Amino acid sequence: MYKISKQQIKAMFMTVIALSMLLAGCGGPSKKEPAKPAVPKVTKVIATYVQAPLNVPSIIEKNKHFLSDAYKKNGIAFDYSTITSGAEQTTALASGDIQILNCVGGSSVLLAAANGADMKVLSVYSTAPKAFVLFSKNKAITRPQDLKGLTIAGPKGTILHELLVAFLKKGNMTIKDVNFVSMGIPQARAALEGGSVQLALLAGPVAYSAEKSGMHVVTTGEDLVSGLTLTATSQKFYKEHKNVLDTFLQVQKIP
Repeated sequence: MYKISKQQIKAMFMTVIALSMLLAGCGGPSKKEPAKPAVPKVTKVIATYVQAPLNVPSIIEKNKHFLSDAYKKNGIAFDYSTITSGAEQTTALASGDIQILNCVGGSSVLLAAANGADMKVLSVYSTAPKAFVLFSKNKAITRPQDLKGLTIAGPKGTILHELLVAFLKKGNMTIKDVNFVSMGIPQARAALEGGSVQLALLAGPVAYSAEKSGMHVVTTGEDLVSGLTLTATSQKFYKEHKNVLDTFLQVQKIP
């Protein structure tokens, strides 16, 4: 029988102790990581207020103080910002000037996200393709090909802009085949009536008024765009203040 000497036993014992210490070190507490800075408490929330194209939910919410009352219960002040352009809305969200986009074009959100903006979709606001219209004073303009070389005004990076691109595509044309000038909806109508542009991209009450005045409808967004509008915030704000956004979403569920 093989005998183990005292020296071998001592060496084995020391090895076991060394391994035990090593394993204890691996499983023990690591160096404490620096504490993350505390997230500032939200004291005020600002959401966009977009009336066009006749956004009844937003109009009612504001007039009835639904959002301001709900936030007041949680000790948070609430206010609106009348930024209507999709591009300006996403820019204001990125800068932190506003926290919630309450009705922003789906195309504006996608464009912003594609350009690296921090975006988080909260819900669908509406789908109303017929509310987006391309107008002209010239009733002979009916086909996409009729737009070639013309000056067209409207808000860039919006559903209206998407409508123009989609309409041109039907005639195997692109935005490069026209002279597109970016401006707000009221300014676009004024430019059309003044004769500095031949077509205008209009929506909401302005479009309704233009049609009632006899302005020629070249096309609506039906079968061309979804007319999808959304509510959105940033991923950062959603992660840090989900409870604040839950209040917003809960108010919007009120029948």
